[in-house]
Amino acid sequence: MLEPELLVVLRSSLAAEQQLSEDVQVVHTASPKVMLVRLPAGANAAAALGDVVYVGVEPPPEVLSALDDGERLFVDAWLARRSAEPKARPADGLAWDAEGMSPPDLPQT
Repeated sequence: MLEPELLVVLRSSLAAEQQLSEDVQVVHTASPKVMLVRLPAGANAAAALGDVVYVGVEPPPEVLSALDDGERLFVDAWLARRSAEPKARPADGLAWDAEGMSPPDLPQT
């Protein structure tokens, strides 16, 4: 079983190419050294990832300040997504003609 996404910042792109364990599932990458991963439950992040600067869900300011603009944008977007309230979709999964629902409007011609 895999754990939720973790932010990983490696010292260099070389570390990513040479040291990612087979157990690591890379979900998204911002650069060769900044990525989101999932690890097996109970896995040791440092052992699975190699030359790690940071791994977790709340990066400290010193880690964020070392990122380039693109990497920082990626991390900021991920943090915003994590903190967002889930959308309330009361009809999610129901048929369009379920009780209390109305069909979608026809396209305007």
